[in-house]
Amino acid sequence: MGRAIRSPTRRCPGRLWPARGSWGGEEYARIAGRDNPHRASVAGVAALVRDGVMALPSFTDSGGPVPHRGGRGEILGTSSIMEEALANLATLYTAQMTSVALDALGRTEKVVVDGPFATNIAFLQTLCALMPGRRILRALEAQGTALGSASLAIGAAAPEPRIDPVATPDIPGLEAYHHHWMAAAIA
Repeated sequence: MGRAIRSPTRRCPGRLWPARGSWGGEEYARIAGRDNPHRASVAGVAALVRDGVMALPSFTDSGGPVPHRGGRGEILGTSSIMEEALANLATLYTAQMTSVALDALGRTEKVVVDGPFATNIAFLQTLCALMPGRRILRALEAQGTALGSASLAIGAAAPEPRIDPVATPDIPGLEAYHHHWMAAAIA
């Protein structure tokens, strides 16, 4: 879950910063399949929301931000789902888990996503829709985490990341779907 770390940089000495470790990539792979060539889309995510198809935590042993759900992952709402839809389901699921984790860390106005999830536009836009009032930004450098870690290790300020804002899509029924998902996830 979340934890606070003290930053040794000159830029923010002694300030607490929320941090979160995640198995999001592994969770995504276990739902979508490691060799799934399909890319998720907001239209595909919206179709799953409309049909009530959901993945409940957690597909790894960690449980992520939902306590006591480690290793209990399950897909509800359909008996057979196409490989293309699995990429959409994995995207929707990881966006929801990220939203829950970020909410647990407390209110922030801006969220910067880097790494592989920064290339999944459907993930970014779904996260935007799940977190109204927050600016979701995607890092354009693939090595953002490494640069930040290096700056902490050497005590120097990291270069400002190149980021792009993410547009919020209209996903009808997402708020009600997410509330239903949360209730089912903690049951």
